[in-house]
Amino acid sequence: MPSGSLPAGALPIDGVTFTVREVTEIGGVAVDLETDAGWALIQPYLANPGSFTTAGNTLVPAGTGVTGAAGVPGELVFDSLNVGLFYVEETDAPANVSTRAQPFLVTLPMPTTEPGVFRYDVHAYPKNLATTAVKTVNDTDSYALGDVITWTVSGNIPLSPVSDYRVVDTLPAELAYAASPAPTVTIRSAAGAPVQLTSPTDFTVTPAGDVYTMELTPQGYDELWLAGDNAQVDFTIATTVTSIPSDGTITNTAKVFIDSAEFDVQAESLWGTARVNKHAQGDEDARLAGAEFQVFATEAAANAAAAQVAAGDPVTGGLEFGAGSTAGADRKTFTTADQGADHGFVVINGLKAS
Repeated sequence: MPSGSLPAGALPIDGVTFTVREVTEIGGVAVDLETDAGWALIQPYLANPGSFTTAGNTLVPAGTGVTGAAGVPGELVFDSLNVGLFYVEETDAPANVSTRAQPFLVTLPMPTTEPGVFRYDVHAYPKNLATTAVKTVNDTDSYALGDVITWTVSGNIPLSPVSDYRVVDTLPAELAYAASPAPTVTIRSAAGAPVQLTSPTDFTVTPAGDVYTMELTPQGYDELWLAGDNAQVDFTIATTVTSIPSDGTITNTAKVFIDSAEFDVQAESLWGTARVNKHAQGDEDARLAGAEFQVFATEAAANAAAAQVAAGDPVTGGLEFGAGSTAGADRKTFTTADQGADHGFVVINGLKAS
């Protein structure tokens, strides 16, 4: 049962063990989902899952697994189940889980709202109450050196109140703090609209070299208490890209402190170098010097620039041009150069991978 995309606001939890058992008989009657009688037999329990008990019914082990074990945070896949009714139970969990998910029933296949149409890839989202944290990156609008990347550290707080909530974000050498957009803190309750906190009334961000620490003020803790149990705190900080590491991976780490719990979280942004060789048609060894190029954020912007010379959205202003290329005074156009045996090329350093 692949998990698909997590519901909005949900955080993945690793290390949770789930056991799946197939329900083969209910009250001594065989469960056969290839017949209408089989579906009629289980319908009362699908309508009211709490009415199903394991006592007096026959359940056969179908699999056990641990979330996150395959490398995808919070995900556990059972991909060899038969057609049938399955009882899914959380049988173990890490110490940060305060409330385990309730057992639930799943059918394979699962009926849809369209008559006669069934879904064979079923996504299930059992809900735990757990103290946990993750870090995510938004580099969608980042293309070249100097562009802004935002990083969000999210902490889940199952039981209110807490007396200590801090995020310590350590920027790597390739990133610099960006004052705009300013850091934000948002509290998301299990029910109700998100609450945007105000700095410095509700929270503060204190720099110490490349380390930035976010702490809630007493007013911020009041807002967190009002959010109730299972609240989520999102801290977002902006950075600019100043250089590219040799492997192209910019890794940003942080520590999250939630009372006595401590979490190490990280996210990555991938960057690299592009080399453009200009050669005669049909002969890659026949390099041509003097060709001019521009770099655009999107194909649409490039097409617009081709149609209207003054239009387009060049993003080369923040690029580093490698040896062998010549950048125009406007930092928008660069030209292939003649460099002896290896010529007719430009090297563009500092592009985000896409």
